[in-house]
Amino acid sequence: MFWDNKRYHSFDFYCKKRFGKKVIRIPLNSGATCPNRDGAKGTGGCAFCSEKGSGDFTMTGDNIKLQFDEYICYIKDKWIPEATMPYLQSFTNTYGDISHLIGLYDLAARLPMAVAVSIATRPDCVSDEICSVLNDLNRRLPVFVELGLQSSSDITKQRMNCLHTSKEYSSACEKLNTIGINIVTHAIYGLPGENSDDFKNTVRFAVENGSSGLKLQLLHVLKNSSLHEMYLNDAFTLVDFDDYIRVICETVSLLPKDIVIHRLTGDGDKNTLIGPLWSRDKRKVLSAIDKTLAREGLYQGCNQAILRRV
Repeated sequence: MFWDNKRYHSFDFYCKKRFGKKVIRIPLNSGATCPNRDGAKGTGGCAFCSEKGSGDFTMTGDNIKLQFDEYICYIKDKWIPEATMPYLQSFTNTYGDISHLIGLYDLAARLPMAVAVSIATRPDCVSDEICSVLNDLNRRLPVFVELGLQSSSDITKQRMNCLHTSKEYSSACEKLNTIGINIVTHAIYGLPGENSDDFKNTVRFAVENGSSGLKLQLLHVLKNSSLHEMYLNDAFTLVDFDDYIRVICETVSLLPKDIVIHRLTGDGDKNTLIGPLWSRDKRKVLSAIDKTLAREGLYQGCNQAILRRV
C-alpha cells in the first residue's frame, strides 16, 4: 500500500483525503515568548532553538493577518492555495495570557481559506485551561498541536537546556488525546550524545503516547544559538548525509501506517545555518529518501511489528 506516489503517509496525502484539496500550511509569528526564555523556567531557550524561536520562515510584524497576506503573496508563483492551515509556529503558543490566546486562536481560525489551525508549543505548557480553549476551537475546525519533544531522553533534554520532561510530554498527550486534538510530535536526529537507536526510541515513545503525526528532522546548528558554541568547542559532530537518509528510511519502515508524516527533513535559515550545509538542498534530501525507500523495498509500516502502538 502506497500513498499516491509516496512510500509513506505524507501530510499532503492526508490533507487531500481529509479536506478534499491541497492544504498550504502558513507559518505565523504570534509574538509569543517561552517560559525557557522569559525566566519563568529558564533563559536562553533550548540549545538548538533559533533567535526567532524556530519560526525562521515566518514573516515580520505583529499582525498575523498581514503576515498571512504577505506569505500568500510570497508563494503565489509556486502555489495558489485552495485551502490553508494557519500555523502559529514561533516560540510557545499556548503560553501567556489566556484571553489573549483565545483571541489569537479565533483570528487564526478566521483567516482566509482556513480548514484547520496548527499550534506549536512545549509539552510543559498544555494546561487544563488551555485544553478547554482548544476543545472549543476544535469544535469549529480541526486543531493540530505540535509538541517539541525532540528526544525522549531526559538526560538529552537537560543537556540541551529544554527544561521539560518526558513525563510532561506524556501528560500533555493524554490531555490532548482526551479532547480529540491531533498531536504532531517533533523529533530530532543527531542530538549530542545520541545515536540512531536513541532517535528511534524517541519516535517509538511518541507513537506509544498517541501522537497522530510526526515531524522528523536533523539537528541544525544555527548562528547565535548555544549549540553553535558547543559545536565550535568540538562537543559533537554534524549528521552525515548518507547516515541521515539511512536512519530516516529505517524509521519510516517502523511506523504504523496511520501515522501522518508532516516532515522528513528540516531546512534552517540559510543566513544563519552553520551546518549541516547539505541540508540546504531540501529537494535533494527528499529525493534521496524516496530513492532509498524504493531501492531497499521499504515503505511505511513494512517493519511495523517492531514498533507497536500501546
